[in-house]
Amino acid sequence: MPTGVRIALGLLAGIFAGGLSIAVVEQIGHAVAEGEAVFIVAAIGLGLAGFVGGVVSTLVTRRRHLVWLIAIVLAGLSLVNVFSFAHPAWFVPVASVLLGLGAFGASKVAPAAPHSQQVAR
Repeated sequence: MPTGVRIALGLLAGIFAGGLSIAVVEQIGHAVAEGEAVFIVAAIGLGLAGFVGGVVSTLVTRRRHLVWLIAIVLAGLSLVNVFSFAHPAWFVPVASVLLGLGAFGASKVAPAAPHSQQVAR
């Protein structure tokens, strides 16, 4: 598969997997939590999304550095949600840190190809 196609598919797969993990965690959160606890679950979901999306993108692309692009896209999509309705003041900093930690974890545990195989062909 051409490198550019692999990268595009990996980014799409990572964003989709991250978004899906947020959706699942938030569904669970709304079922079991009330009030501000729902926002705690949502912040945790964003951290999990950074991890899951990063691992999926790395598995497809074999490039760990793209984990950070997944995290940036997920952060941007989350900001749309933040501006859609009121969130507690603590949500954005906490969710940002958890997203960063999830992406960092993914960048450390996801298998990547040896550097010599990452050269564009």
